[in-house]
Amino acid sequence: MQVEVVSFNISLSDGLQTITAPGLGSVVPKAVLFCLVGSDIFDDFDGNSGLGFGCVDGTRQWATYGIADDGAATMNTHTVASDSNCLLVMHDSDGSVRAEAQFDAFVAGGVRIDWIDAHFDDFKCIAIFFAGDDVTVRADNYLLGAQDVEVDITAPGFRPKMVFATTRGGGKTHTNGTDDGVEAHQRISVGAAVDNGSGYTQRSWINQNYDGTANSRVRMRYSSNRVGGRGDNTYQVELTTPDASGFSSFTRGGTPAGDWMFYLALTCDNPISVSTFSSPASTGNNAVTGIGFQPIAVLMGNSGQIATDTDQELDNGRGFGAFNSGTEEWSSSIGSENAAASASEFSVPRANAYAVMDPGTGSSYLNLASFVSMDADGFTLNHSIVDTGRKSWVLAFGPAPSGDPDDFTHLALLGVGV
Repeated sequence: MQVEVVSFNISLSDGLQTITAPGLGSVVPKAVLFCLVGSDIFDDFDGNSGLGFGCVDGTRQWATYGIADDGAATMNTHTVASDSNCLLVMHDSDGSVRAEAQFDAFVAGGVRIDWIDAHFDDFKCIAIFFAGDDVTVRADNYLLGAQDVEVDITAPGFRPKMVFATTRGGGKTHTNGTDDGVEAHQRISVGAAVDNGSGYTQRSWINQNYDGTANSRVRMRYSSNRVGGRGDNTYQVELTTPDASGFSSFTRGGTPAGDWMFYLALTCDNPISVSTFSSPASTGNNAVTGIGFQPIAVLMGNSGQIATDTDQELDNGRGFGAFNSGTEEWSSSIGSENAAASASEFSVPRANAYAVMDPGTGSSYLNLASFVSMDADGFTLNHSIVDTGRKSWVLAFGPAPSGDPDDFTHLALLGVGV
């Protein structure tokens, strides 16, 4: 499997936009995963916390986006999702949908998307491409089952080695050109599950910024055994049994009431693992170990919590990024301050492998690091700013088997938060 990354600004004009990753050359990818942040300039702290994900497999697509308005006396937060778009952008002041893109085609070295409605700001976005003859993918979604009900997801048609999953805590009824499907509360969860041969090992962070509260109210959870859920802890989602046609999904703790899970299922020849680590205690070079192989790619998410499997109301940031052996480093972070008299919500992209804003200030960083090396059992980052003990999940892709045409190192992906 080959994995490549590129950072780009979304188009300001309606119509086609082509995104290519130089490392792909003339290879046509099998899937692309997007992460969109609500700021357009590196190191520019924009006054909203906007974060969205999107995915395409060449046939199907989905998009989610969550927004929280900075400076609001009463919390003003929204989310939206669609299974007919690959990117969505919301306006921070009223939660209206201000930009919509649909998949057009995979092309040599990248993807072409079609902006039905372009945004008035060219926000930063990261595209992660998956390619290779050994890669089988499906980008799809499913309605979560009731409490303690297991749902068999057979749509993939293969046994997924990895499932990347995100929820937005609601439905998927958005229609292009309208604000249909917009719901209150910024609810985002993102996680990953890996088939370890006898079931799924899974990790996630789960967030909610409440809407309509007089003081800001932000809840966060890091989970060592769930792939996602709703930030108010209404429910959590556990992937259970992988099989030849897909996987099973089990809802814990409560009934989702019409919520959907959006996922990218993938299998390949490469080894994959998911694990937990805590942010370092000191600046300088810090190694992430315990992966079990030298990664060619890593996706990483941070909950901002020291506790595990515990719901807390606290200041938090969360984000996503990518790096490829130090020649390209991209990251994004959004932050939200809890219990503030007026909402403190910010977004920032950064040309570093790892960047986490300080949600209390919205103008500085708690963690900042650059890529150093891929190692036999993980990778190393050089930290110039540290905030210790934050739980993170690490989804690592290993090298292709010897002799595979994709047997070379491509990049690492890093997602962060506090």
